[in-house]
Amino acid sequence: MNHFYKIPPVRSILFDFGGTLDSDGIAWKERFFPIYRSQGVPWSFPEFERYFYVSDDAIAEKKLKRVGYFKTVQMQVDLVLKAGGSYRKSLAHAIAEKFYKDSLKTIRRNIPLLRRLNRNYRLGIVSNFYGNMPVICQEAGLRPFLDVVADSALVGQIKPDPKIFRFALEKVGCDPEQTLFVGDSVSRDMQGAKSMGMPHVWLQAPDSKWKPCCEKEGRIQMLTELEMILSKNSLGSHSEAKPKPLSLQLHKEAAFPRRKLGQNLLPLKSSRFFVPASRGLRMT
Repeated sequence: MNHFYKIPPVRSILFDFGGTLDSDGIAWKERFFPIYRSQGVPWSFPEFERYFYVSDDAIAEKKLKRVGYFKTVQMQVDLVLKAGGSYRKSLAHAIAEKFYKDSLKTIRRNIPLLRRLNRNYRLGIVSNFYGNMPVICQEAGLRPFLDVVADSALVGQIKPDPKIFRFALEKVGCDPEQTLFVGDSVSRDMQGAKSMGMPHVWLQAPDSKWKPCCEKEGRIQMLTELEMILSKNSLGSHSEAKPKPLSLQLHKEAAFPRRKLGQNLLPLKSSRFFVPASRGLRMT
């Protein structure tokens, strides 16, 4: 962890979603695999990875838009099991339920952090997803803290393409050097932010085999550690107040449904990531 990373004062913070807001640095594919194994699915990781990509491609083509969080996870699991010839309804439900519960637990832990950061910074999400990131933000209770949600399926570009970062920067009204990016992927998040000239903090999984994209990179292992970096350098000590909040700005097809927060959040007992077939780019 690099809590003493020095970055200039910023006015906005952009986050990845999958592997960043819903887990501590572990992308969906790597999170799913041990759940499958715990449920008795005997695949090797390369086998699982192949079926996962088949599922991901199929969901990406659907452009979900209005599909909720649990249903997205359930669709992902159903298609993986079907691709591997191991589908059983009870098995699919058990895997999806475990993943969903774990995701909500981490998101709910991170919400107080977003609430505090929202007092001084414009916040947003930049995610390689399926077109329904705005719906998921609504359901998970993230909406009140966000000035922009850049979903790759709606924006039409995927990380690390500069265009999706530029889209979000335009919506928060800040230059790249004024915006911190936080994510779990070195290739998509860190290198993408670096190419834009954005300061960046890597949410690094404890067993990650990736190397930092550069020396000028903060590293944390839990999102809640971000405040340590903000408080130990000029990023967190600037005196400029947060600019007048923008109304929530999204792609014109991504407006949030107007309903009470959490209204359609599925009960606990009940990523994602759109891209073309350039596999490995869509996992956050």
